[in-house]
Amino acid sequence: MIYGGRPVYRKLFSLFFLVAAFAVGAIYYRAHSSEFHIISTVSVKDIILLSLLQLFSSLFYGLQLKIVTDYYHLDLDFSEWYGLFRAASFSSLVLPAAGGATAKAYYLKKFHNLNYSSFIAISGLAGIIAFVTNSVIALLLLALTGKLSGHLPAVLGLIVAGGIVAFLTVHKATKFPYYNFVREVGKEWQNLKGDIATISKLVLLSLFIFCVSGLQMYVAFRVFSIRLPLVSSGIMAAFTTMSGVVKIIPGNIGIRETIMISIAGLSGIGINGGLNAAVLTRIIGVAWTLLLAPVFLYGLATERKSRERDIPQGREGEV
Repeated sequence: MIYGGRPVYRKLFSLFFLVAAFAVGAIYYRAHSSEFHIISTVSVKDIILLSLLQLFSSLFYGLQLKIVTDYYHLDLDFSEWYGLFRAASFSSLVLPAAGGATAKAYYLKKFHNLNYSSFIAISGLAGIIAFVTNSVIALLLLALTGKLSGHLPAVLGLIVAGGIVAFLTVHKATKFPYYNFVREVGKEWQNLKGDIATISKLVLLSLFIFCVSGLQMYVAFRVFSIRLPLVSSGIMAAFTTMSGVVKIIPGNIGIRETIMISIAGLSGIGINGGLNAAVLTRIIGVAWTLLLAPVFLYGLATERKSRERDIPQGREGEV
């Protein structure tokens, strides 16, 4: 029997395997609970809440891909826009720099004929909006704490100013007649700047991501009975979100943790509290990726085979 493009027995086997894995893990933990000193002292309810917030946040990031591809009328379904996010998250764990973005760009080019220049332009727009939005939020929160002096506010101000300048003047890239790719990106950017609806959706989504990330920060510390001030949670969320826009190393491992530890130290909580919260957040994020990525990678592969079967003979490669 076939349901949703997959035999029912395969779905039942996957479900059974998942339940069995959780059951084995629960039995092992119960038998060896004394060996888990740190885990045994934390709030299990808050860990569950943190896990749900992580999952909720990933949906927003996937939705960002849905918004940017809707601009090109690709009409991705859930299995594609969230599946691509999960596949990119998995790729980012092992590939340097923008490995995840490369995976998304390749898929969209191969199966939806989206030009690389278009993907770079719309991704760049989303990145700049995320940077500027979170920089403004961070500046406002720093103002609430009375810490607008020093290098940090100056850097944030430069980010905001740079983002605005880039948004207004990037059309100059079209003046490079011998670099067609750069010119195409510039043309795409010009068109994107006039789409107020897409820009508004991306700004609103950035605000939602910030709010969920702020709650994640707060709950991650509460797991260890540490009450992180809400303002500090917001500042931490703004900077960790910005760090996720620019992929420097695989998974940005160490960067997000450094931000959390540093801000925790400045908030008077201490390095150890920030380290525990940062490591827990990373473990939960990686666990969700390792759990869900194979499922959606399989779904994308199935979707790909279905699309290839639907292409009539002699029309492969047609635009």
